[in-house]
Amino acid sequence: MAAGAQTGAPMVFLVQLPPPIVPGSGRDTYRSSESFSIAVNFNETVTVTGTPQLALDIGGQIRQADYASGSGSGSLYFDYTVQPTDVDTDGISIAANALT
Repeated sequence: MAAGAQTGAPMVFLVQLPPPIVPGSGRDTYRSSESFSIAVNFNETVTVTGTPQLALDIGGQIRQADYASGSGSGSLYFDYTVQPTDVDTDGISIAANALT
């Protein structure tokens, strides 16, 4: 145990992952108020605590996809609903440390 650490204190880990792979949905366009899901796959089982979000870069604007399901498995699913102001002509991207 590290000096100054408290017994029973929660441990916080920063996990740096490679950017998630977003498989093609076969669609090029989503309209305002349509939703889509993104799966983030891990090589181990993940247990969710709190309310994770996944940051999406949509046309240079960071938008948050909300956690939907997957705790206790190797995949977490996030949902995003397209906003009226969302425009991205070269595709949505996800940064390496986008999962919070």
